Formats: sequence, C-alpha cells, structure tokens
Amino acid sequence: SVNAAHVQAHTLLLMNRAYLALSAQQFPVAADYFDRVLQVDPDNLVAANNRAVCWLFTCELGRAIQSLEHVVRRDPARNLNNTLVFNLCTLYDLRSENSVRDKKYLMQLAARYGSDAFDPSVLKLPM
Repeated sequence: SVNAAHVQAHTLLLMNRAYLALSAQQFPVAADYFDRVLQVDPDNLVAANNRAVCWLFTCELGRAIQSLEHVVRRDPARNLNNTLVFNLCTLYDLRSENSVRDKKYLMQLAARYGSDAFDPSVLKLPM
C-alpha cells in the first residue's frame, strides 16, 4: 500500500540520518534518530540496538540496558535476537553488578520463547 511504502521510506531516511550522525560521533543526535525510527517501527531491532550503543557512548549505561530490556520484554518470542542479547549481556558485564543474575533471567526467557536459532553462547555465562 502507499502508506506502508511511505512508512518504509521514512524509516530508511531516519536510519540513514542516524548512521550519518553515528559516523560523525554525534551520539545524542544519532540516538534521537534511532528513537524516531522506533516510534514508527517499534520492532526495529537494528534501531533499538544502535540507540543503546549511542547511549553507551554518552555514558548512559543504565538507559542503554533498560532500553534493550524493554525491547526483549515487550515481545520475547520475536525479540530474543542473538545480536541484541549479546549486546545486552555485554552491557550487563560493563555494569558488573548482578550480571550473572540478569543473564540467567535472559536464559529463562530464551528457554521459554527463543527459537531454535537462538545461540546460548551470546549470554556469555560462565561454564
């Protein structure tokens, strides 16, 4: 439909602007563009991941973690993406407190909702 094509074109434009800002190390600007993408397309995991990275670079670790946790909790069956979970676990490690507990919670979600393609090694749990 025309509306779907318009939304797709708008999303592409916003993503390109975000990548341009990211390449210029304008992390708050890039985060804003990724946020605007997510307002139009809340299930855009690439935008969610990149927004969290921007927040990490602006020293907003807690905000980055909360944003990815929100994406996973909103639809774990769809959003337990290997890359997103790996990045979330890396953020947990950077925070250091309760890292193993938080990763075990993700492991429980993955056991319940994850697809066969889910790679448990992205959880980075000690063996």
